[in-house]
Amino acid sequence: MKMMRFFTVAAMMLFTITAFAQVNILSHRGYYTKDGKIVTDENSLDALKRAQEANLYSIEFDVHLTADDKIVIHHDTKIDGNLNCQKSTFDEIRKYRLPFGNQIPSLEEWLTQAEKHPTLQYVIEIKKHSWKREKKLLQMVVDAVHAHNLQDRVGYVSFRLETCKELLKIDPKARVTFNSANVHETLTPDDAKALGFYGISYRIDVFLNHVEWLKRCQEIDLKSFFWMVNSKYLVDLGMDLGVSIVTTDYADVIAKYIEEHKKK
Repeated sequence: MKMMRFFTVAAMMLFTITAFAQVNILSHRGYYTKDGKIVTDENSLDALKRAQEANLYSIEFDVHLTADDKIVIHHDTKIDGNLNCQKSTFDEIRKYRLPFGNQIPSLEEWLTQAEKHPTLQYVIEIKKHSWKREKKLLQMVVDAVHAHNLQDRVGYVSFRLETCKELLKIDPKARVTFNSANVHETLTPDDAKALGFYGISYRIDVFLNHVEWLKRCQEIDLKSFFWMVNSKYLVDLGMDLGVSIVTTDYADVIAKYIEEHKKK
C-alpha cells in the first residue's frame, strides 16, 4: 500500500512538472504591466515593443474599424467622451492621447512593428460591429496580415461564432479561436474541431462547468485558452486541469512563477 501511494504521489508530481513545462502564456492587451503594476498603455505600440524586448511567447490585441474605414487598436469601443473607435474618424482618434501619452495605434503600425521580432506570436481579437461592417473588417485584417507575411504568427479570436466561421472562409489556414464567457456555453471541443478552429478560449468558470472539455482538447489537439489568470492560485488550477495557454494581464509575474515550478 505504501509503495502504491509512493508511485501515485510521484505520478502526480510528474504530471504537474510536465503541465508547467507545456503551458504557454498569452499576454492580454499587449505587455503593459511589470511586477503587477501598470507601466504603459494597454494595446499601445509601447506595449508591443515591451513584449518584444521581454521575448514573450504571445500577446493579444483588439481591433476596430473606424467610421472612415481605418483599423485601430483599442479594447473598448468608447474611448473618451464622444470619441468612439467605430463612430469617429481615424484623424479624430489619432489626436487623442492615452493616459501614458501614447497614441491609439493603427493596425498597419502594429504589424510593421510586429515584423521586427522573429518569433513572437500575435492574437487579434475582432471586436463586435454590425455584421456588414465586421465582414469588411475581417477581410481587411486578413489582407493586412498576409501583406506583412505574418500569417504563420497571427491567430484570431472572437466572441461571435459567425465571425470565427467567416475568418475561415476568408483564410482556410487561419488559426481561429472561439471566445466565450457564457457559463452555459454549448460549443464543445469536438464542435470546435469539426468547424476547423484552432482552439477555444473560455473564461475560467466556463471550463469549471465543463472540466471534461480540457481533457478532450488534449485528446483531439485543440488549444485551450484559460482566462483571466492573474493569480498564482489560478495558474495552479489551470495547470492541474491541463490547459494549453493561460491568458493574463501580468505576464512577467506568471512566467516567473511557472519557471520556478519547472525547476522544482
